[in-house]
Amino acid sequence: MGEQGVGADGAALDDGSGGVIDREDYGPVRVLSGRHKGRIGYMDDFDYETERAVVYFGMPIWEHNVRLIPLERLEPVERFEYGGECYVR
Repeated sequence: MGEQGVGADGAALDDGSGGVIDREDYGPVRVLSGRHKGRIGYMDDFDYETERAVVYFGMPIWEHNVRLIPLERLEPVERFEYGGECYVR
């Protein structure tokens, strides 16, 4: 599947800043902590084996920049712009 985008400790985020995201709440997400903090990606799936979200950075499906990130480190993004296009959840 690719390398994991966060540390192996899997510690939950506890700074009160994030919205809760569901396992099937696919779409744009913001990473709240860890190695990719502040980046916006696209949650495309949930890996039940590792209990982590499958998040693409760049264009989903075509990019190889995919990471597995715990749900606690993600929040949904309602609207963002990428490449001159506006996306709304």
